[in-house]
Amino acid sequence: MQYQTHADFMPSLRNFYLKNGNYRKAANKVLAAWAKSQNQEFFSETQVFQGFNMTHHGENRLPHCFKYDLHDASRLVTQQYNNCCTFLFVGTHEETEEWLNKNNGLIEALHTSTAQPVLRPIIASSTQYTKTHLQQLRMNISNFKVDIAQYEAYFKDTDINLRNYDDTARKMLVSQFHTNNTIAFKNQLNSIKQLTKGKNTQKAIEQAESLELFTDFIKVKLRYIATLQEYLEVSKNLH
Repeated sequence: MQYQTHADFMPSLRNFYLKNGNYRKAANKVLAAWAKSQNQEFFSETQVFQGFNMTHHGENRLPHCFKYDLHDASRLVTQQYNNCCTFLFVGTHEETEEWLNKNNGLIEALHTSTAQPVLRPIIASSTQYTKTHLQQLRMNISNFKVDIAQYEAYFKDTDINLRNYDDTARKMLVSQFHTNNTIAFKNQLNSIKQLTKGKNTQKAIEQAESLELFTDFIKVKLRYIATLQEYLEVSKNLH
């Protein structure tokens, strides 16, 4: 089994952890499961979700959905198929319902894990070269653009308004990512180092929080680019 995380998973886990009390205990349990999944040389598949109980009701909004019951009807949502498990979301019952409604029909493709940004998801088989899958990818691209737009107040990102889904648009996205975003990330990291050396702890904490938000933005941006690349590949194979 291979394991990966959706762009919403870590932010949702952090919010869940900040609720304190039994919610924090449940968050630690989820974090432990995720940590096991990232260290498969030490933990087997059966140990990743050891101690977790599946919910009693199925889930029709997401295909291949596995929901785990946590404290006070809160939920851990995963998607498991094609020998891949994706950690999607964790939250209270109300938060989970809202997330599932927003992501109705989501199908997560397997992404390779490398030191470089992943720009091309693996397409498992020719059965994914369908108009239905193409429509789903287009919907996912639109959702990613909405998510990216939420960061516009913090980070200037002019390419979110691109309307054309073609190779030129993808190359512009990749170029913008490598130049502006990479430089901005390095600058923020260097700023934190300098503030830490100068023992300006409060300012360093503020910068670190900003960098965390920027990291979340980068994750969404990478998934946006990867989904666009998959859209192009499926589109070419349908012609």
